[in-house]
This record gives sequence, C-alpha cells and structure tokens, in this order.
Amino acid sequence: MNWEATKVQLSPEKILIQCGPLNLIIEAYRKGEPCMKALNAAVKTALYCLLEVAKHRETCITWIKDIQGDLNNPLPVSTMIHANRSVHFEMVTPMAAVAGTIAELSANSTFREGATLVICNNGGDIALRMAPGENVTVGINKGLQSRNGLSAKIKIDATSGIHGICTSGMG
Repeated sequence: MNWEATKVQLSPEKILIQCGPLNLIIEAYRKGEPCMKALNAAVKTALYCLLEVAKHRETCITWIKDIQGDLNNPLPVSTMIHANRSVHFEMVTPMAAVAGTIAELSANSTFREGATLVICNNGGDIALRMAPGENVTVGINKGLQSRNGLSAKIKIDATSGIHGICTSGMG
C-alpha cells in the first residue's frame, strides 16, 4: 500500500496523524513536559499497524468464528483477533477492534520511549499509559445533544488499573 500520511503538530506534546481511515491524536509527556521522541515512536507504530491491517485485509474481514488459529499474523492483527475472541461474540470480525488496537499499540510504543503519561485517541477509542504519580481527568458529557457541558469528571491514575476508554455508543 502506498498511502500518504499527514502528521500535524497540534502543540508541543500533541500530534494528529491522519492516513486513510486513521485519525489518531497522541499526547505524550515526560514528568509534565512534552516528549517528542515518544510521539515519533507512536507515529511509526500507528502507520505500521494500518499497513498490516491493509496487508491482512482478508483475515481482518473474516468472522471470528471462521478464523482458524492465529499463527503467522502480525501483532496488530493478532491483537484484534484476541480482543474480539475475549468478548465471545462469534459474528464479529477483527475490524471491530481496529481503532482500539491501533491506539493501544501506539500508546505502548510511546510509553516504551520514555513518556510517563500517554493519551492515544483513535476516533474515541482511547488508550492511556501512566507511570506512578501521573493521572488524567476524564470528563463525561451529559449526552449527544446536550450543550450543558459535563455531567461528571473522573480522575484516573496509574494505580487505577484503567488503561483505556471507549467513547462510542449512545450514552
């Protein structure tokens, strides 16, 4: 595949990557400061994931129940398969987990490159990575049609066990 990716530096700690269906916003900090080295790792990982999904399109659009084993699949594809099998739905394809998988693997690579706080948002599937002492505050909107702001805020820290948030759905 020969896709053209767009990388936009939104702020010193935040990058937007757009490529085909990918619309990923990544924030990376190291002890409160922007961590550019880690952001660059996320860009490479996200584009690698997208390319592997495209290369293995036939597997990615096959019903989970019809996929025999998981050998010889690259990490993004096997992660998607595993995620779908873990919820025990047979009539779903690995593509149900594509956005979350790309966010997850990008967050992992960013964290490995030294960031102490990472937020990877791929169209509402958000992966979080936090070192001890780091935290994020997540706002919950009152509803799709509401203009009255947030109904609640939740503080998530490194000890919470929360590594992701999915914002899809109707409420």
